[in-house]
Amino acid sequence: MNNNAEISHFELCEKTAQWALKKAKVVLYEYQSFASYEFPDVLCFKDSTTLYEIKVDHADFIRDRNKECRIKYTMKYFGRFNFVKDKIKKACFDWPELKELVQQFPHLGRHRYYVCLKGLIKPEEITNGFGLYYYSEGRFRKVKESKTFRNDIHTEMSLLTHAFRKHASGDGSNILINTYGQKEHQQ
Repeated sequence: MNNNAEISHFELCEKTAQWALKKAKVVLYEYQSFASYEFPDVLCFKDSTTLYEIKVDHADFIRDRNKECRIKYTMKYFGRFNFVKDKIKKACFDWPELKELVQQFPHLGRHRYYVCLKGLIKPEEITNGFGLYYYSEGRFRKVKESKTFRNDIHTEMSLLTHAFRKHASGDGSNILINTYGQKEHQQ
């Protein structure tokens, strides 16, 4: 199913950003800054961060699997550390979760979702923990829940700081801010 003629990548980024702003404080979309080596399609800031990876064709989704930030690192010498396994367990760590924590390099987004036109990506094709939203007829529908990832808080704060400085300088392009309403100021 190829829906390229229906909506462009930028248009779906913009629609996702506007939709996400209803529940976020700040949303950056198709945002490029030297504050980060990742250029997020849509990154939302609220209590934590949510990354929306926009896909308008299936081939792009397949290529996405090879991005450095989607690959888990295998640790060739992990077995060397088995002697501390019991000590770590006594420290209330669950060993598989600790192994996952070590393998997963932090990137943008505490929660991460693919957003695509309905049916473009099948939920069972997603094996990296991402969730999935379908966009159809002006609505977003969650198809699969995201797992919780280790997010790179320092890079996220650098992006947010850059965005605020850019916005304060008069360039608010690709930045959406959920401002306080008049009613909220009076309370």
